[in-house]
Amino acid sequence: MTEAQPIASLLGDTTGDAGLRTWRVGDAPALLAAWNDPEIARWNGVPPEPSVELATKWLTGASRQTTGSPSVDVVLVDDSDEILGEIGFVIDRQRQVAEVGFWVGGAHRRRGVGSRLLTAARQLAPALELERAFAISETENEAAIALLGACGWPEVATTTSKRRAFLLPAPKPA
Repeated sequence: MTEAQPIASLLGDTTGDAGLRTWRVGDAPALLAAWNDPEIARWNGVPPEPSVELATKWLTGASRQTTGSPSVDVVLVDDSDEILGEIGFVIDRQRQVAEVGFWVGGAHRRRGVGSRLLTAARQLAPALELERAFAISETENEAAIALLGACGWPEVATTTSKRRAFLLPAPKPA
């Protein structure tokens, strides 16, 4: 494993531009809004009693993530720095495998944000030294299943009828 680097060093400067960036402690109101979005809460793990205080605590940890962290979370922002969605990795460092999760803010759905997040996952995986990554979706989450398929994530067999699994495609050569 190479020396851990801050996640921000992989993303470049997005000041004034749309793109990926790390979470910031000042994003607590945006994170709280996401946690309170019924669709995000339905398909993603959110705290049972979300608050600005809890969001601030979570963001303090997220702002310290490195390429060696057990989890990595980044957001996609527009040119005004509004958060459009998030892509996250929960990483098993011994096996060099990660589960990828994502969400798109309600006002930004069906505008290509999800595709951009899944493309970002493909681009970040090598820097995170992952040999493999996958996404798991509840069978009823038709939007996520359609998006993963449209973005070229091949479906793989699972041991349950309630969830479907998709592999992260290999990175595209530069």
